[in-house]
Amino acid sequence: MATFCSSALAVLFRHRLSAAAAAEFQILRDCLAPFQLRDLPDMRRLANTPHDVFTTRGAYQTLHPIAANSIDFMYIWKMKLPNKVKFFGWLLFLGRLNTRTHLHHRNLRGREESNCKLCHTQLETDAHIFVACPRARDVWLRFVHLPLPGQHRTPWALGSELPLHDLEVWCCRYRRLSPHMDH
Repeated sequence: MATFCSSALAVLFRHRLSAAAAAEFQILRDCLAPFQLRDLPDMRRLANTPHDVFTTRGAYQTLHPIAANSIDFMYIWKMKLPNKVKFFGWLLFLGRLNTRTHLHHRNLRGREESNCKLCHTQLETDAHIFVACPRARDVWLRFVHLPLPGQHRTPWALGSELPLHDLEVWCCRYRRLSPHMDH
């Protein structure tokens, strides 16, 4: 770009541009004016890591920073569980489970199909499925534990209150109570 802008060829191309393209070209030149253009290969870098080479992982971490209180969810990837269970936990943590409400918001289900199939009174959200549904509450009460708001998204952080094995029992029990659910 530096060679082209400073050469006599640039003059030849300007005349062939439409008025809109010429205006855009001038905007581009104005934006590039503060920078010294060199004939070196381009290097892609992120603003928050100017000395590191661009990576997709770095871009994802820049777009989706992890809050200090949510670092514990990274432990799920280190657990000795099947990958599909880890992935389910990750989706649950992010609030991205394909609940009926989530599918409704993505225009994949109608509003009339978005209520819980077990109690028919509330929208089927992840909080409803795991905590608020009367059937889910019955299961939690059998463990003599009712999660706090939002705690259902980090079942691995319940610690001694509800070991992971008990969560597996809970999931099996919930599947048995709701055989119509898509698994």
